[in-house]
Amino acid sequence: RRASLDVTGTLPTPAEIREFLADQSPDKRARKIDQLLERPGYVAWWTTKICDITGNSDDKLNNVTPVQAEASKQWYEWVEKRVRENMPWDRIVEGIVMANSRNPGETYQQYCENVSKLYHKDGPGASGYAERQGLAHFWARQNFQTSEDRVIAFAYTFLGTRIQCAQCHKHPFDQWTQDDFKQFEGFFKATVGRQNARPDAKADYEKMLAELSGTEGLKGNDLRRVLAEQLAKGATVPLGEVYTTKVQARAAARNRPAPAAQRRGSAPAPATAKILAGPVVDLTAFEDARQPLMDWLRSP
Repeated sequence: RRASLDVTGTLPTPAEIREFLADQSPDKRARKIDQLLERPGYVAWWTTKICDITGNSDDKLNNVTPVQAEASKQWYEWVEKRVRENMPWDRIVEGIVMANSRNPGETYQQYCENVSKLYHKDGPGASGYAERQGLAHFWARQNFQTSEDRVIAFAYTFLGTRIQCAQCHKHPFDQWTQDDFKQFEGFFKATVGRQNARPDAKADYEKMLAELSGTEGLKGNDLRRVLAEQLAKGATVPLGEVYTTKVQARAAARNRPAPAAQRRGSAPAPATAKILAGPVVDLTAFEDARQPLMDWLRSP
């Protein structure tokens, strides 16, 4: 009973119980677990659990995709494919933690063409998103946009730790301090989720938008509605993206213009960050500030 609930989320049938009790072979438990792992219920149950733990929610994914309610389906399909293929947990986590909207080597134009096809009438739909390398929706959701929110949600999801109290004070019964919170926060400041293109592709975004009829002067929900209509007609539309900016040493960056993500009022990404109960990391040594965090998660 417990094995069936844990593996597939369902109770065994009366016939299964009688068959199991009548079986006198010493390896019957191992064989039963192998049988449960082959059932569709195993994939569906564990996909749902992982989606739950990682924060898949229609409410928090509004406006992440041009078509409403599609992001949640895409998230589910991305996880389902990896559970079904028995991908190792560390590689699933890497696909989430290190996710960017573009696949490696993909230009903004190619990214928009490839993802737009998912929404076309004859396209693969949400299941096609599962072929993307990373689950960028994890970083794009509404409740994961500030570095403070990211610290809290990331610690809960991947570390099983509640650290929100340390955001404001040192709780007398908690091991984490405000310094721990602030230093851990450094890993998340260089990742940006935008509803349009990253700065180096702004010209491409504007050009693609100008080529679509009915988009002139539109913004926000009005623009999203028109883009959804264009997708239904088989067009390629400009899309928002999740990306990372390279953390630069403070001294080296002092006389350079701040990246667009920093000019919007947020503090510049710190040059160092500290693993919880671990070492201080020089983020300037990495192209992606999340890499040392992923290396730590993967370490024994």
